[in-house]
Amino acid sequence: EAGCCPRWLLRDGSQSCHPRYRVGDPCTRYGTPRLDSGWLDHTVTWLKDARPAVLTAAPYDVDDHDRRRLAHWERTDPRLRSAIGTGWYGFGTTQIVLWRSDRVAELQAAEALAGPVGFNRSNQS
Repeated sequence: EAGCCPRWLLRDGSQSCHPRYRVGDPCTRYGTPRLDSGWLDHTVTWLKDARPAVLTAAPYDVDDHDRRRLAHWERTDPRLRSAIGTGWYGFGTTQIVLWRSDRVAELQAAEALAGPVGFNRSNQS
């Protein structure tokens, strides 16, 4: 769902993340002048038991600032973990996954796939 930010993961019961454009809003979103706007591109969110569990993004570039921001979120809440891997979105993107370790114990970023994958197709050549 577009508009989600890392703070969404800190919620206990919200199933949606509506972007808020009020002055002083702490939420970050791609395309806004916020600290996490660089890596929050092509976001997808995942719930587990109707609670926020995973936020994944596919930015075109990940720089040192983005890595520092991910480390910031892990320091902010010790339940948060992050991983960086091959982009699932295509076009040279990188995958970033930020998740709640108390809801999803272990998670790995996607690896490069050997061909097209669809909902009804396997990844076998």
